[in-house]
Amino acid sequence: KVFQDMVKEFLLENSHRTTVEMFPSTTLEEEQLTEEKDRLAKIKESLKEEDLQSIIDTTAKLKKLQAAEDSPEARGTIPSLDLADLRREVTEYPIDVTDNEADSG
Repeated sequence: KVFQDMVKEFLLENSHRTTVEMFPSTTLEEEQLTEEKDRLAKIKESLKEEDLQSIIDTTAKLKKLQAAEDSPEARGTIPSLDLADLRREVTEYPIDVTDNEADSG
């Protein structure tokens, strides 16, 4: 009851109001891209040549793996459903409505 009274007094029946106007930034995307490019440039500058080459090689391997066709054995491990796996009857789930102390549903 204490919180309900506080919500009622300080939020619902409060006569003080404020108006907040928000305007979209027309340069936000450009600013974010610039920050990201600067951050990535700093990271790249801090890397040794062999570290950079390792990242390039790993990325190339990953792209090759992702583009490769899955083997029949790997595709066989993916679960699948047939129409026979599905029931034609609709399952009914009970809906019980109960009243709580504050009568809010």
